[in-house]
Order: sequence, then C-alpha cells, then structure tokens
Amino acid sequence: MTHGSAQDVSTLTILVREGRLEEAVVRATKARSVAMKRLVLDLVVADAPRALVRVVALISREVIEHLPGDAVERLVVATARHAPTVLPAVLDAVPEEAELVLPLFEAATRADDARRELMILGRALELPVPTEGASRARYRDMLDKTSAIAVRLGQHLIAARAAQRAEALFEENDVALESDEVEETARVRRRGPDELTASSR
Repeated sequence: MTHGSAQDVSTLTILVREGRLEEAVVRATKARSVAMKRLVLDLVVADAPRALVRVVALISREVIEHLPGDAVERLVVATARHAPTVLPAVLDAVPEEAELVLPLFEAATRADDARRELMILGRALELPVPTEGASRARYRDMLDKTSAIAVRLGQHLIAARAAQRAEALFEENDVALESDEVEETARVRRRGPDELTASSR
C-alpha cells in the first residue's frame, strides 16, 4: 500500500475540515493511495458523517479491507445513522471475513432503525461463520436477533437463512458433545477395574 506524504495528509485534513470534500476526493484518488482514501473516509466519519454521500466514490472493498474491525463498525454506524442511502454501498464493500461478523453485529445494534439494522445483519449472515468459542456464542445471539427482526418486518427469507445457520450450529454442537462422550467412554474402558475402583475411593 502506497502512503502519502505528510504534506498530502495535511492538505487532505484541511480540505475535509473546510468542507471541500469534492477536492479531497479528487486529490485522494489522484494520489493512487489506499491510505489517503482511508484518511478522507475516516475524517468524514469522525467530523461530518452526514457528508458521507459526498465521498461515496472512495467506498470500495480495496479501501475497507484495510480497516480494522472497530473502524468498519464506526463506518457502518455512521452511514446507517447519518447517510442511509450510502449504506448498501458500504455493506457491499465489506470483505468476506469472519472477523468482521461481530463488528457488523455491534454496528447493527446501534443503527437506530430496524430496517437498516436488518440490512446490516443480513450482510453479516453472508460472511463466514466465526470459529472462536466466544465469537461463536455472540454469533448465535446475532442469529436469534436477526431472525426475530426479520419476522417482525416480514423478511421471511432472511429469517429462514438465520434459522438455518442456527440449526447448523446446534448440529455441530451435538456432534462435538457426542464425540466427547465417545472419547470419555473409550477412556473409561482403557482403565482397568482396579484403577476405576481406586479412583472412586
């Protein structure tokens, strides 16, 4: 990734804070730097989120894939609250990464609008399932919430998709429990009667 000079950073910061967003977009684009595009986007999210509609040209997967999860969450929340017409473009640009599922879930809870919340949750459903224990627990919460909101809003396809994901997770848990039980049974069988008697004393 190409980084801009200190002068570029200073100039873009001034342009955004003066509201000269079209100039900032042109300069960031000409710089051919993902970092400069990110800078403009970050500044707008922080200082003038309603103006996200004016920098939509900077929203792309190339830019968003370099953002950490908390920055993606801030971008989605700002868009949902202050520039909802841009929300589809932002969600389309979210990379297919399991690490972004929970940031999207957290963003959805702060969207302040049920339909936008469901739109964000629907995108989270399209991402890979998290693999870590704590993340998967939160993911199950997300599936329950998505299903409830989708049913309330009459979005039955999304509700069905969330229910299918939840069912698949429960089946995985059942398989894991069965595997643990089989392993424990085998362990008991490997221990002789004398050892079992001794351990029970």
